[in-house]
Amino acid sequence: MLATRTSQAVCKARNAVTKSDLEQFFSSLIKAVVANRLDASRVFNMDETAFQTNKGSKRVVAVRGSKNVWHQDVALNFHLTLVACGSASGCMVPPLTIKNI
Repeated sequence: MLATRTSQAVCKARNAVTKSDLEQFFSSLIKAVVANRLDASRVFNMDETAFQTNKGSKRVVAVRGSKNVWHQDVALNFHLTLVACGSASGCMVPPLTIKNI
């Protein structure tokens, strides 16, 4: 069953990554790990996710034939960013929360 979704933008550079780009990246990564004698406790990965209010579409999926279709209007306008980080050995760094009102 299909549903209406709001898409996210993908930058042109990210969309244009080739197989050889990935092979070169992982080759460089392996060389750096070996040269610096890194073990799993010294290799970290970090990711951030942003949440914003008052963004997005007012389009919703509703039962066909519905007369009154509503969406909730958010009165607050803020930006929230969550940052998570952990090592390859499983050690997690406490998450960072950045709130901009």
